Amino acid sequence: MLFGDDFLKKNLKSLIGASIASAICLTCFSGCSNKSKDNSEINTATKKDYDIFIYNADPTIGTSFRNMCDEYTKRTGVIIRTVTPTEEKNTLENLESYINSEHPPDIFTVNNLSELNKWKDESVVWDFSNATEDTFKEVVNKIPESLRLSSNTSDSFGIPYSTEGYGFIVDPKMISSLFGGEKHRTAQNDLKNCSYEEFKSMIAALNAYINNNVLMTFRLNNKDYSFSQTKGELSQKLTGVFSIAGGETKNSGRYLPNIALSTVFRSAAFANIANEIKIEQCAEPFLKFAETLDLITTNVSGNYYSISRGSEFVSNSKNSNTQAMKNFVNGKSVFLLGSSQDYKNLATFNSLIANRCIFMPIKMDFDPDDITSSEDIAKNMYRSIPIYVPKYYCINAKSNDKEKKAAQDFLTWIQTSDLAQKYIISEFGFTPYNIKETSVIDNPLSRSMIEYLKEGNTLPDVAAGIPDGWCEKVIGKNLIEQYLTKIVWSQNDYKKISDYMVYKWKEMMNQ
Repeated sequence: MLFGDDFLKKNLKSLIGASIASAICLTCFSGCSNKSKDNSEINTATKKDYDIFIYNADPTIGTSFRNMCDEYTKRTGVIIRTVTPTEEKNTLENLESYINSEHPPDIFTVNNLSELNKWKDESVVWDFSNATEDTFKEVVNKIPESLRLSSNTSDSFGIPYSTEGYGFIVDPKMISSLFGGEKHRTAQNDLKNCSYEEFKSMIAALNAYINNNVLMTFRLNNKDYSFSQTKGELSQKLTGVFSIAGGETKNSGRYLPNIALSTVFRSAAFANIANEIKIEQCAEPFLKFAETLDLITTNVSGNYYSISRGSEFVSNSKNSNTQAMKNFVNGKSVFLLGSSQDYKNLATFNSLIANRCIFMPIKMDFDPDDITSSEDIAKNMYRSIPIYVPKYYCINAKSNDKEKKAAQDFLTWIQTSDLAQKYIISEFGFTPYNIKETSVIDNPLSRSMIEYLKEGNTLPDVAAGIPDGWCEKVIGKNLIEQYLTKIVWSQNDYKKISDYMVYKWKEMMNQ
């Protein structure tokens, strides 16, 4: 434990004082409630009966977050005020009202780089390079570069809240049904490590197998494979290779483009400060993205038959995210494009299948020589999945030195304490990037993600550094309207997609 007897002796108040202060805290601040105070309460607060104030922006963990803070108070005597807004008020404007109040929060949550840039411009968020506590400095320095909340590659403003990942979701029993039970583990490993060209040849073989019962030989990870002569219980249900919601902008506008972005930028921070010359270097990777999008969306499963690109493909009633998940768990497809957050929804349709699912990397046609972002990405891209942080804990730059010290100590405890990690995993349902070996995660997709993280096979969430709205509102929307309704694509279509992505990025950056 980081906080031993010396730390507790140094910070612990008298038992009587702590009890009184705790009572005051619970009475004055209604910490166990998930409701935020209205603006009149915010502006009339004149007396501080707490040591630090934390604004938690996640309404799903309000009560458990309060309970965790109470545990911290019991151990240190540090009185914590918490505010968790209701879901209806969980907006940036709600946080802003607290930031501008007489007693603003000392710790608050930031969702993305766009919000960080806002608070940085207003001199509200504190750069951790100014940290005063050695233990906190150690915590900050251990955060992987790809998971840092950084605006310019040298600063650091946030402590990761949780981690999430995405890629192709696969049922290992479907792999077994396709390749034969005795081969499925080897096939699964070779599928993870195969090249784009090998993956592409397997897709062609799958199409022939599903639609015409034709067996073709193909290679995975330099080994020859073919599917079982007799279709298994699961593979006989297949109507297509992929399940993907055509009308979901995050699929075509964020998940898939991010793979291409990772060939040029090693983190979101590098994208955040990109100039026009650097953006133009994405033109070729965006061509490769368009090629992959073409491959995936040409081989999509439906409930009874394969779905071609067109009005049905982008229809929210016929090929929604829910329908894509149902098709996957019903054995209609081999691959589902999705994230670790999709586990709960998958489990509602079929918990047995959901509980055994794993991630496979999204393949794109990049040779190591094509990748300039980093040596690690160049070496491992074909067997990696993107991992990102949905929120960060930040410290208020306008808090005084005593409050900043208390905030640093609390965030250190969050990252290093066994008790805090128990809350984070068991109560919050989060997956910390630095999860302890003894911790158990219920979500199988999160477990799979952690394996990639431990292996060092991860890609950064570069898309988070592009101007807000580019991914889904601009690129995703354009692809749905202009291309995903078009059955056949050409090389000229690939170029038009790439040119548009580069053009809109530069345009939005200069606004």
